[in-house]
Amino acid sequence: MRRRISAVLTVALAVCAGSGAGAATSSATELTAESYSNIYSGTTIYSYLTLEGGTVECTTTFQGIQTEASSEFSAEIWPGLCQAFGFIEATTTTTGCELVFHLTEASEPFEATMDVSCEEESAIVITAGTCEVEIGSQTELSTIELWNGESGEVKLGPNIVETIAYTVTKDGFLCPFSGTGKREDGSFQYEFAPMYISGSWPMDIG
Repeated sequence: MRRRISAVLTVALAVCAGSGAGAATSSATELTAESYSNIYSGTTIYSYLTLEGGTVECTTTFQGIQTEASSEFSAEIWPGLCQAFGFIEATTTTTGCELVFHLTEASEPFEATMDVSCEEESAIVITAGTCEVEIGSQTELSTIELWNGESGEVKLGPNIVETIAYTVTKDGFLCPFSGTGKREDGSFQYEFAPMYISGSWPMDIG
């Protein structure tokens, strides 16, 4: 069974020296917690997904569990109230899917690329009226910056995805799509509110 969530960021830096075969040494930059397991969470001010048929707007929370050192920062997605495609109410189901961040910059501000990772045969499903859209696994959708907070939190910057693929699976009465099928014209953005993730134990990148 795949590990549910790892919220620890680790980067190993290899430094090669010498003009011959060379020798390698390494140092590590880690996001650590005062104790484990460390449960962390955050909430977005807004979450906008723009598709061919219009915009999906949701409030969103996420949650992770920090258990051991890893190069990944992962989070389960918990959408709140949503509106989509001109309908007042929409449902977003994220079972089996999570956001995964891969640390790529080992000095502050830290940077991490973002993936959508779903289990086999799973997808993020958005349903509004007779409309339905699915978003599956995708890699390196965007880059997000991270900083240390002042009280054991980690600060996350805004996240903008310029291109995201999706599939229209239902295009019924009053739906604003041009038929079912795959699209690659989606975009996505969100900010965290407050702009921090906080855990059950203090965290620090260093």
